[in-house]
Amino acid sequence: MPIGTNKILLFGASGSGERIWYSEGTDARAGIGNWNYSEVYNMTQLGPFGNSWIHGWGGSPRTYELTLSGIPGHTEIKYTAKYHLVDSWDNEYNEVRITTGNSGSGTRTYASWRKTWNRNYIDSPSTSYGATINFVNNIDYSYEPWNGSNDPTMGYVDFDSGWQPHTDSSIRIYQRTDLDQGQSDEAYYISHATLWIR
Repeated sequence: MPIGTNKILLFGASGSGERIWYSEGTDARAGIGNWNYSEVYNMTQLGPFGNSWIHGWGGSPRTYELTLSGIPGHTEIKYTAKYHLVDSWDNEYNEVRITTGNSGSGTRTYASWRKTWNRNYIDSPSTSYGATINFVNNIDYSYEPWNGSNDPTMGYVDFDSGWQPHTDSSIRIYQRTDLDQGQSDEAYYISHATLWIR
């Protein structure tokens, strides 16, 4: 049952148990106020997800920050998202970091990778603290201007932080990309940003 904008309670009104607390799915527009960058793009074909409104792309190296507050009592969190890698990536670096506890605490890097445009895999994948990443290739995007539907090399990184200790009522999640060219040459998009708690 809905408990607020983009917040979904899966198991009962008491708020106990494992549940999704925040979910954007394929429409990032309602949650855009939680992000430090407000670009959203309508990808009319986002592979198997169909018509979608997703985060990005701004055309310069940047860190997308998702800040959530008012999280109900919990002892662990899990963050999942999909990072779409489109067109002529030139071995650029990417990472996902999450605050480890109270708002003023440091962050941990849970995953990093690189991507080169003509490969149907990610380069130098690395994960820590039980996180997992999986590159799903051969994805069709409605906007692939640089190489025109070069689907075997296009795809997304499916990220899952795994369950992590966390008790604070707020969290920051950082998604870094070093891409440095415009959307007509190389692009990075984020969809399905989801925070689980228990």
